[in-house]
Amino acid sequence: MLLKLKTKATLNKFVKVLELPKTYGKIRAGEQCEVAGWGKRVLGREAESVLYEAEVMLDKTANCEAKWQQYYNQDQMTCSVPDGRGGFCQGDSGGPLICGKGKAKVLYGVTAYTGAPCDTPEYPEVYMRVPYFLPWIKDIIGVNDAL
Repeated sequence: MLLKLKTKATLNKFVKVLELPKTYGKIRAGEQCEVAGWGKRVLGREAESVLYEAEVMLDKTANCEAKWQQYYNQDQMTCSVPDGRGGFCQGDSGGPLICGKGKAKVLYGVTAYTGAPCDTPEYPEVYMRVPYFLPWIKDIIGVNDAL
């Protein structure tokens, strides 16, 4: 989903712009990325009142496909190595997967689904790949800029 704000956001130390990827390319396995969200840290508990952030490492496509089988589409999705210590959980869906270093950080993915319970070492956490959707995003933004 894309949202169009009625007014421009006021940028400050708490509100910043996160760049979209420039190209369709994939980021290779082993890349360190970050996820964030206000979802549950453990199933059965309440959602968090403080933003949770975690570092994750992208996994190999073969590992993702082996575990998620027909539920995984390598063109549209990527996944992170399940380490059983951090990642995302219920209520974090739609949150960012941010990859890159310094000012080169981009919104590479959007959290989609994970195993249950959360941070299950057997199941990679899955993200929708933003680069795959760039043509659609650019088309929608172009239509709305004309309004």
